[in-house]
Amino acid sequence: MTLDLLLPGLAWPADNVSDVTRDLDLPALGWLLSRATLSPHATTAFEEVAAGLFGLEQAPVARIGGLADGLDTRQGHWLRADPVFLRPERDALVLADSGIMHIEQREADALVAALNRFFVGDGLVFHAPAPDRWYVERPSPFGASFTRLESVIGDNIDRHLPRGAEAMQWHRWLNEVQMLLFAEPVNAERESAGEPVINSVWFWGEGDWPSVTPASRYRQVLADAPLLRGLASLSGAESGSAPFAFAGLPAGAMDGDTLVLIDRLEGAAQYRDAWGWREALQALERDWFAPLAAALRAGRPGHLRILVPGPRGFSATLTPAARWQCWKRPRTLARLL
Repeated sequence: MTLDLLLPGLAWPADNVSDVTRDLDLPALGWLLSRATLSPHATTAFEEVAAGLFGLEQAPVARIGGLADGLDTRQGHWLRADPVFLRPERDALVLADSGIMHIEQREADALVAALNRFFVGDGLVFHAPAPDRWYVERPSPFGASFTRLESVIGDNIDRHLPRGAEAMQWHRWLNEVQMLLFAEPVNAERESAGEPVINSVWFWGEGDWPSVTPASRYRQVLADAPLLRGLASLSGAESGSAPFAFAGLPAGAMDGDTLVLIDRLEGAAQYRDAWGWREALQALERDWFAPLAAALRAGRPGHLRILVPGPRGFSATLTPAARWQCWKRPRTLARLL
């Protein structure tokens, strides 16, 4: 039986990793890493790592995530159209995602209604099943390729605009979205309240349905990310919310093949918030790594895998023999990265 932990953000993405990890006291994580078989990921994007766990090369994020969010994404063509804040910096527009914003559902509904009124003649239909997750559908193919949102956070959007035969059309639509949202009363209210305005959307997550059914490798998937919930549903696995700590794992999670998404490091890593990342990592040491090491010493679970997306991503696999390998010295995260 296998317990898989998917940990986006554990691999600090910037080059100052030695400074950021200096003096971090993580004995339980060091114990786990020292006894693990380590291997780099063939792919680094979270979405591709997640797809690989279900036997797929790639997953259409908008279609599968939208299905989990209650949308009928089997017809037409779908993209994520997530609300973002574009901040002017010199000659650039730098993107921040909803991670820095508090968006209420009423605000999302009002802005999406405005978008649908404006774009009704273009065949674009927007949906906001969650305040921070928006989608757009179109009856015809998009004619362009798009950049995943995580790759654009904190960067100039000009480097990541849509590409392809209809790219200029999508550039025009993005400009129209920005002008429309700028004038919406919702954003005037947000600005008055000192909140970042929702002044654009980011299109991404295209793709057709997989040609094969996602592999049923897990009995249950504990995650709040719609992509993982959608993959779980299509593969026949049970799904539920991820617990905050190891102690919150449901009964039987250690005895069956279970996937858990732990995303407490992701936001701080994306925004290069070194202090926040260190604090979150120390909390994970207490809430997850220490009890996991204790469970392994007691012979449970049978196998543990720690899966880390990102440019420095890796997988760490521990077998029941790990508890006997007392001659191995702890391997620090700083050294590993």
